[in-house]
Amino acid sequence: MSRARRAFLAALVGSGSLLAGCANNGGAQNGALDARPDASLPSYEEVASRYNERASLLGRIWARAVVEMRFVDANGRRKREQGEGHLQFIAPARFALSVGKLGEVIVYLGCDEQRFWWFERGDADRVSVCRHANAGSPCAESVGLPAQPLEIIDLMGVLEFPVRGGRVQRSMRGEIVIDLPARGAGAAAGGFTRVALDPSTYEPVLIGVYQRGGAQPVLLARLEEYQNVQIAGRGGIAPRMASRIVITHAESDTEIRLSLAGMTDGVREGRIPPEAFDLQALLRAFSPADVRVLDAACPSPALSSGR
Repeated sequence: MSRARRAFLAALVGSGSLLAGCANNGGAQNGALDARPDASLPSYEEVASRYNERASLLGRIWARAVVEMRFVDANGRRKREQGEGHLQFIAPARFALSVGKLGEVIVYLGCDEQRFWWFERGDADRVSVCRHANAGSPCAESVGLPAQPLEIIDLMGVLEFPVRGGRVQRSMRGEIVIDLPARGAGAAAGGFTRVALDPSTYEPVLIGVYQRGGAQPVLLARLEEYQNVQIAGRGGIAPRMASRIVITHAESDTEIRLSLAGMTDGVREGRIPPEAFDLQALLRAFSPADVRVLDAACPSPALSSGR
């Protein structure tokens, strides 16, 4: 493996996060995700209905992805690394993000409805696996990423809102703000997700993942440069999704910038194969030397000793 590829893998793993961000970047630090009651706002049910008109069409997404990392290394030096790959998603909980250079996959992060996994290629040559339900439990080890795949999906702004159960407020900048229970490990800890919507388009512009009682988001996503997503067999106006997603994690002072292109549902092109979210198929394809079952000590681990 070349020195450049080793450096990129070290950036993604050694920074402590595939998805993290700069402490002084984003709206959370200047109050953009603050919220207050506003009696003039529509009900949550009305907001959810309007929001879901777009989100209901984004249940399948394939896109080319350019991933740029900005982080501080172990020696305190600020670094920047970039790679290319693909993003694949099927609602509500199937996700795959591959990142590499020169056509070689360096890292592969993904999940299905029950488990998530983190393949590290090259010198590490390992995969870390855990059940969503076990993540954050005393019986499970940490994967070393502040964002689990379920949270990453939430930060993309493509999932439908639940029909009821959310809270509607107003941000200081005038956005409609929705608070919803968190998914993944954050749900067990009483965390929540806060979504700031453009009041004219109902498209998300900021999404934060909060711990219970937290005043600032653990993760913050800025969603920018909305573009059409091509849906097979659908006429009329195409649904839109942010083609630029900047996700930050203040604690580690690192950031990822995800730029998407060629966004489609993948149907016409025959993309998004089931194997992209099939852990056993991925284990056969990548053949990692080291399989870390993070929740091996839990009653229902992600993998048995015989895989």
